[in-house]
Amino acid sequence: MTDLIGDDVEAVISEVERPEYPLIFVDTGGFKGNSYYGYDIVIKKPFLNSTYP
Repeated sequence: MTDLIGDDVEAVISEVERPEYPLIFVDTGGFKGNSYYGYDIVIKKPFLNSTYP
């Protein structure tokens, strides 16, 4: 529901993330597609946009 109410989840993650516990933000708002679209993005995100060594 963050797409609907405008929460900035990415900003919150960037504030609380620590090097020893990396977090990955994936934008999968409900209006962008069905659940399969969301699963696909969540599974691919760590591999495609990895900033980890």
